[in-house]
Amino acid sequence: MYLIPYHVRIVRIHLRCWCQQAKPFDVITLSETNLNNSVPDGSITLPGFTLERKDATTPTSHGIATFISNTLVGRRRLDLEVDHLDCLWTEIILPKTRPILVGSVYRSPNSDSEHLNDIMNNISNALDCNYETLILGDFNLDLLPIRKKGLTKDMHAFMRQNELSQMISEPTRVTPHSQTLLDHIYVNRKHYVTQSGVIPTGLSDHRLIHTIRRANKPKSIPRRITTRSFKRFHQESFVDDISKIPLSCIEGPDDIDLMWHTWKTLFNGVSDGHAPLKTVTVKGEHTPWVTDEFISMTWERDHLKKVAEKHGSLDTWTRYKKCRNKLNNLAAQLKCEYFQTKIEDTKIDSSKLWSTLKEAMHSSKHRNIPNIIDDGAIINDKSKIANAFNNFFANIGSELASKVHTGPHTPSKYDTLCNFQFQTVGIDYIEKLLNCLSLGKATGLDNISARLLRLSASHIAPSLTYIINFSLSHGVFPLDWKTAKVSPVFKDGSRGQVDNYRPISVLPVVSKILERVVHDQLYHYLTDNKLLNKWQSGFIPGYSTTTALSYLVDDILSNMDGACGKKKYTASGEGSSEIVNPRWHKLMTGVKPGITDGN
Repeated sequence: MYLIPYHVRIVRIHLRCWCQQAKPFDVITLSETNLNNSVPDGSITLPGFTLERKDATTPTSHGIATFISNTLVGRRRLDLEVDHLDCLWTEIILPKTRPILVGSVYRSPNSDSEHLNDIMNNISNALDCNYETLILGDFNLDLLPIRKKGLTKDMHAFMRQNELSQMISEPTRVTPHSQTLLDHIYVNRKHYVTQSGVIPTGLSDHRLIHTIRRANKPKSIPRRITTRSFKRFHQESFVDDISKIPLSCIEGPDDIDLMWHTWKTLFNGVSDGHAPLKTVTVKGEHTPWVTDEFISMTWERDHLKKVAEKHGSLDTWTRYKKCRNKLNNLAAQLKCEYFQTKIEDTKIDSSKLWSTLKEAMHSSKHRNIPNIIDDGAIINDKSKIANAFNNFFANIGSELASKVHTGPHTPSKYDTLCNFQFQTVGIDYIEKLLNCLSLGKATGLDNISARLLRLSASHIAPSLTYIINFSLSHGVFPLDWKTAKVSPVFKDGSRGQVDNYRPISVLPVVSKILERVVHDQLYHYLTDNKLLNKWQSGFIPGYSTTTALSYLVDDILSNMDGACGKKKYTASGEGSSEIVNPRWHKLMTGVKPGITDGN
């Protein structure tokens, strides 16, 4: 397990340079981050890491952050933290090992002895857990002099009293006029540490310090997907072969599952010949805005830092600082230009625009799940992890429903002479739906992609129409069409808890055709018979939560102006702590006129 603490004043700028350098590390701690709640987590994330941060909340605090690799399971120890101290504690859980406590500490150089005593008392409380403990950070106490004085002497005595070993012996801050050892790493079980040292870098006047703790760390599992190879695909040849297969043979049996199995086998037989399946490894995230000029300047900055530390001339130090500042400005400029251009290119397509905004905010969800904690035990077997998620996702709906108190409720009654019944559809209608399939739609377990369905729409529409009409008239649904690939996607909190994940289900693309047929018939029945509430905004063409909010705000303002109109709205809210959330509904009957307090 590779741990590295670092002192950095402007975390949002320097993290841009860390995206490529952070890969070998498992735990990264940053001190004096100077962040506050106006800076979202998405703007300071590192790909492949989970962020824990403690922002500056008092005049004496400066902020601290810890990044934990997604290959590890860690949880924040808020019970050990004190509000006015820059101390952040994380518990790392490794297979076949007791928990390891990692503390990230920052002490301001201007703080007094009372503040240092508070830090030492906080460390003592952490040591009382009787865990293996690693304490990393910038203490602003120079340990290079042999004779320790003042606060340095007090800290040195405290560490010896608690049998803590300090692992760094080289200067960690080098300037043209001084060399000091201000960044420390303390451990209480030295025999587990295999290596410690200092890494020169040009990111700051502080050098990187690191330590390697011997551990049976789970390896990062590469993400592999099965997809079709279109490298040698010829569209005309594929369509010609599809037109020759006897898809009409499915009309014999009365078993819809047998119909679909026959159809799928015939279609995939041709598809596999023209676009065979292959397994590929998905590459990790990258920083597309990084250019050759940026990389070259990074090397130049690090080289100038080494030369300045070696020779110590003021001219070399000045050149290094100019290069460092120029590189920081270049990083901000390149990233800004990249996203400005991309937003400008995608602003007319809302889906692509949101993807760009998510990329800018680093809001992508990592799917790497190394292990899961169940009843206090670590599960790292793939099949057991899958069963744990399957049990949770399958039962969460009924468990949440049992907690919902519905209360007395009388459903609305609608008088209508029209009875609903599904109607069979024509071949032209199904062919139109096939041609409207999105090429970006994910492929289900049947390995039939939307691209192949669209290309062969005119030839497969008759047979698919027969299956869909059979389903509508007999009230049956193919089993394959309701069997999904379920992927757990991390939300927030601890990665070792299954309730911190939400499921993403991928159904076969063909099932979407039947879903659209059912939706269209139900929607036309509701609208033709005027069964929808006039204030219904969700899932209605031309309406959305925006229109519902506009109506609500307009009514509030009207009531504040003294209007007497009092409409009723239904407001629903969803939390983010559960996979499926019960919706609590309240009726607003107008707002009394008055003056708001601005909150």
